[in-house]
Amino acid sequence: MHPAEQPRKYTDLAIIARQSMEDWPLTLQRFVHEFGAMNPVDAAQIAAKTVMDRYAAAYPYNDRDAISVRYLCKLLDIDLRGNVPKMLPSRSNPRFGSYGESDDRPAAALLVFNRRATIDVAAPNPLRARISVAHEIGHFLIHSRGQEIDNSMMHSEVTTEEEILSEYIGRLLLLPTELFHFQFTRQRSMAVACITAARDAAVSFNIATSRISDPDQALPSLKGAIFWRLVPGSPTHLPVEKRLAPFWHLCPNAFVPIRKCHARHDSVIAKVASSNARASATAMEDVEIGSFRGRFAVDAFAWGSISAKTRTVLSLFM
Repeated sequence: MHPAEQPRKYTDLAIIARQSMEDWPLTLQRFVHEFGAMNPVDAAQIAAKTVMDRYAAAYPYNDRDAISVRYLCKLLDIDLRGNVPKMLPSRSNPRFGSYGESDDRPAAALLVFNRRATIDVAAPNPLRARISVAHEIGHFLIHSRGQEIDNSMMHSEVTTEEEILSEYIGRLLLLPTELFHFQFTRQRSMAVACITAARDAAVSFNIATSRISDPDQALPSLKGAIFWRLVPGSPTHLPVEKRLAPFWHLCPNAFVPIRKCHARHDSVIAKVASSNARASATAMEDVEIGSFRGRFAVDAFAWGSISAKTRTVLSLFM
């Protein structure tokens, strides 16, 4: 099974939760029955909480401890092979992790032989490796029936619904509900809270941003998110907002030209980007970025250096 690395739309999970049982794939019907849930999304939350309760009992952690995928696999009796980092990325590293939308190469695979589960990891990026392992654990939980694996379903074709739920379970494991929400009670800026959560959990902020709109979170409605960087080779005499372009986005049903559009000169994004230090700001604005348009509360956080060409912005639209 290959993880889908792109953040899914919240509406995908919502649609799955609203579907009648007859519309769920057989794998998800059995998953729901196994956990006595109302729908597959509830089953995902119950499955993840069951694992995290066991994890907390075996490996006590606090709000600044990243969840270990090695320990998760140990708890679930899953063999882990391949390029899995033994050390977590340093919290002092200012280069917060991400990976591009074009990176769709298989990063991990769940294998079952003689009812023994193994996750093979191929991702060289330590953040992507962790996320990929958590995703495959999601597949494992969906196919678990007590202490056994549903072998007949395990070898059936993987549906889109299962991929979406596996992504969700992976986020629930690496960014547990209470700890993720706690970050947003400590920060005035949602963008700052998102980056802090990604840093502490040792995941990419792509995943942390997606987590905001998950159905177990009682956070302000996220309508979109865009990650901006300085375009390599852009003329240094131009204002920073003219050198800044989207490199990644989570804007459902909208077209955002990657590397081909820029921030408006009087926007919140331009304001924080032009500073020489870490900067955050929030304001109501009319937004038109590609086909992503509307009036939003824009929350932006910038870090990195303009002179070193590392200036970066995460913007959230509520």
